[in-house]
Amino acid sequence: MVYIAITCGPGRTAEQKKGLYQAIAERVSVDLEIAMTDVFITMNETPAENWSFGDGLGQMIP
Repeated sequence: MVYIAITCGPGRTAEQKKGLYQAIAERVSVDLEIAMTDVFITMNETPAENWSFGDGLGQMIP
């Protein structure tokens, strides 16, 4: 089993997510020679104010 956790900002549609999950599962399956059914993916969408891109700053906080 391969578990992939994605943390990203919000804004993608359900169809975009489905396409991403499919593409990841296909590629991981081919590259690692495992079944696509053994590829587990979670996506955690985090609001921009919960990100810091260095220096301890909240660059995305207005």
